[in-house]
Amino acid sequence: RHDIGPGRMMLVPPGTPLEYALTGPRMDILWAHLDARLMGVLRMADCVPTAWSVVAEPEDTARLRRLVALFGAFGASGDSAQLEAQGLAMQLLSRFILDTYDPGAAWRRDILWRFEPVFRYIDNHLGERLRVVDLARIAGLESSHFAELFSRAAGLPPAKYIVRRRIEQARAHLRTSDVTLVELAEQLGFSDAFHLSRTFRRLMGMSPDKYRRTECVRP
Repeated sequence: RHDIGPGRMMLVPPGTPLEYALTGPRMDILWAHLDARLMGVLRMADCVPTAWSVVAEPEDTARLRRLVALFGAFGASGDSAQLEAQGLAMQLLSRFILDTYDPGAAWRRDILWRFEPVFRYIDNHLGERLRVVDLARIAGLESSHFAELFSRAAGLPPAKYIVRRRIEQARAHLRTSDVTLVELAEQLGFSDAFHLSRTFRRLMGMSPDKYRRTECVRP
């Protein structure tokens, strides 16, 4: 549990259950879903030490308000709006990066960078069967050693990481498109819509339909 107050920004890690309640005066809360990845694959939060809360500066509030406004402009403004949004997101996220050296974090970051081709392969083949032996071959390692290093660096065994990435992709599609669960299950490597729905509910605590109704960011 974390207490928050006016004038602060919070960074909530992916997959964290989130509930909030106010015990004092009314307070406006601005929020945005961000997916920050290095080289388009590695999540920033997995590669660099970050703080969970910082004091917001005036320009931070302006950037976040502009970022929220841009989410509804992608259809009209196209690439220019998306490019501006990416720049604003990186400026906001940079405020949470800690300028410290942690040997353990440095080792983990080095392994994550070494496994970058593996992460990229996973993201490009989520709709296919992904075997540990094939991922280990990409990394140039024996399967059991690869699985051990992968688990220590990514925080999840390869199979669970793949499921997480599939659900993360499902969340993005549900928020921004009208794709059906049947189509989504086929795209992301689930056996059927029921399998997708059951896995989504287990990891997210709600059904895909409820998530779409409550989290949709389309204009």
